[in-house]
Amino acid sequence: LWDGAGNTVKNNTCFNNSQSSPGRFSGIMLTTTASSLITGNKCYDTQVTKTQKHGIEEFANCRENTVSDNEARANAKEGYSLLGKEGRHNGNRD
Repeated sequence: LWDGAGNTVKNNTCFNNSQSSPGRFSGIMLTTTASSLITGNKCYDTQVTKTQKHGIEEFANCRENTVSDNEARANAKEGYSLLGKEGRHNGNRD
């Protein structure tokens, strides 16, 4: 999500992304996004050489997003990078 508010990203499966630019892009990415719901998603990388940066990545320029009940595992970096302000992050699993 880029430069928006009030969005819902729900029950998606995101895997093995960023193959043309390994380690650059995450399964789900939020930048300049506010008051959105990210829930019930599964984001992972099954490749021997991991290319998907994070399962879910929220940049510091985001605010008041809810990231809950997701599963993010086996990515090139941590499953989650949640740097937004005043957000709610709960029930997420690696």
